[in-house]
Formats: sequence, structure tokens, C-alpha cells
Amino acid sequence: MLGPDRRSKGFGFVEFTNEDDAAKAQAEMNETEYEGRTIKVDFAKENPEKMRAREEAVQAESEEVEQDESEEEEKKEESTE
Repeated sequence: MLGPDRRSKGFGFVEFTNEDDAAKAQAEMNETEYEGRTIKVDFAKENPEKMRAREEAVQAESEEVEQDESEEEEKKEESTE
């Protein structure tokens, strides 16, 4: 990430889709030197409160979809009678 002066702030984020690739990158790159700086590679740790809120949102969305499907099925049954 760059600061207003366009110089590196000294940190960045990388997202991997494969857990093995992420572990390999950490093993190979942690404590190595890049452009005169020692880099530290670590895994982000998600806030448990945010995880819980996301899980609740997913559950609520799932319940809403189920309700919509149920109502749609009832309408189909009513129209065939």
C-alpha cells in the first residue's frame, strides 16, 4: 500500500484461494528481505464478532430464500386447482 507521497507504507494484503499456496508463500517469504526491508508474512485473523454477524446474515438470507420458495410453491398449487 502506498502513502500520499507514493512511498510504500510497508504492508499489504494478499488473498489466496488455495490454503496450501498460502502456507507455501508464508514459509518461503516470511523473514526474507525485499528492497532493503525484512518482510513478515502472517495470516490475518478474523474478528469473531464479524464472523458471527456474517453467519447470522447468511442464515437469515437462507431462511428468506426458503420462505420465498415456499410461497412460490403455494401459488403454483393454488393456480393448478
